[in-house]
Amino acid sequence: MTKYVLHGGYEEKMIGDDRKFYAEIVKGLSEPVKILLIFYAIQNDRWGERFRIIKNNFAYSTEKMIEFTIADVKVNKLIEQIKKSNVIYIRGGDSLPLVSKLKKVKNLKELFEGKVVMGASAGCYALGKYYYSRRRDKFLKGLGILPIKFMCHYAEELKDKWEKFKKYKENLPILILKENKFVVMKK
Repeated sequence: MTKYVLHGGYEEKMIGDDRKFYAEIVKGLSEPVKILLIFYAIQNDRWGERFRIIKNNFAYSTEKMIEFTIADVKVNKLIEQIKKSNVIYIRGGDSLPLVSKLKKVKNLKELFEGKVVMGASAGCYALGKYYYSRRRDKFLKGLGILPIKFMCHYAEELKDKWEKFKKYKENLPILILKENKFVVMKK
């Protein structure tokens, strides 16, 4: 069974339930927890900064010993990194390069089996079947690992988009996630 921890965005700010969010990711895992950080949704020159923030947030939220690895850009190396990891942490940002890169990994859902997979914002979008991109103001297709439509960074002004999204393509559940909120699913 795979545990999905899905976050509405801006998880690095440590606001609201974010400490619980980081603790939930490693809950029940044996030490050392091996976390693979996938940063494909942000520019390469920001990876180091994001890594330091995430590492500090985990240190603040849990006492577990954690080994971090940043995902390689080469698909064959990424596959090996996924196999060796307990947790796959898919950070948000721009969904299109993230989805494009992960689409190159065959059997990604099977590679995730038995692991904890965390998606924040664009990370959720990549995992879902469809998503609403506020950045592009349109509905787009994810990888379909989860049979869900996603709306992250949700606010009341998006209610009309939600109504349209219900009728978009397939009749699938829509997971609406507000910033700094998360849900856990097991599949």
